[in-house]
Amino acid sequence: GSGGDSAGSGGGAGTAGPCTGCTAVSGIISADTTWSLANSPYTMTGEVQLAGGKTLTIEPGVQVFGNNQKLATWGALSAIGTPDSRIELDDVILATGGVGSEPTETTIQYALINRGSIWGVHTFLGAGGLILRDSVVRDLIDQIYLQNPQADCHLDRNVFIRSPGIVTYDNDSASIYVTNNSFSAWTAAGDGLFAIENLLSVGPSQTVLMNNSFLTTTQVAVRLPPLYANANLSATNNYWGTTDLATINAMIYDQNDDLSTAGVIPYLPILDAPDPATPDPQPWL
Repeated sequence: GSGGDSAGSGGGAGTAGPCTGCTAVSGIISADTTWSLANSPYTMTGEVQLAGGKTLTIEPGVQVFGNNQKLATWGALSAIGTPDSRIELDDVILATGGVGSEPTETTIQYALINRGSIWGVHTFLGAGGLILRDSVVRDLIDQIYLQNPQADCHLDRNVFIRSPGIVTYDNDSASIYVTNNSFSAWTAAGDGLFAIENLLSVGPSQTVLMNNSFLTTTQVAVRLPPLYANANLSATNNYWGTTDLATINAMIYDQNDDLSTAGVIPYLPILDAPDPATPDPQPWL
């Protein structure tokens, strides 16, 4: 209910199952709702849907065990922790509900996200925008798939470890900014192995990569896929884990590797060390 901790109409508290002492949630959230630290941890016993025009607020320090269930937002999800009290999301499938009269908003900051997915390939339908900042993302099961966002997306100062890449597809007035993130040991999913790929970038929209650190030098980091004629990506002013240009060129997949790709990815100048605002992944590896 409003300001409370239930999932809203259609989704009672249920039983916590094996999660002793957890607050169980499922069903439709039909009023502004807070998942409070006092009632943490939470366990998702079924899909949770956030209605349009409503806000789900997750307080600092809250743990959510998703059990591979979907948290689908037609409204606004606000999960903002603090450096000393991170929100923890385990096995949560974060999704948008789809295009509607009210664009969705997802804001996550100072979170620890283990497994699960963030706007995966089959869960994002082009509504709203994603803000993901100052968080640690480990072992996702799906790519982060930003297709036709209706508001600018910002992925800033995050640590990505052992997770599939970020796919961008910006075809409207909204742009995608990927800045000061650290990428390590990214994994394969969907159409390949990469940290960031652009499928389409036309009109005033763009995908901007800057001040990121790509620390696995034996894998492709940025990619234009074959046969996508309007793909476009700029990767200047990033750190590649090395200053050796031959190694960096091998980390970039573009028309130098396949003539059916849309072009060549510019990457010079490079950073010769991680940008000071980019987080160190070592404490999280």
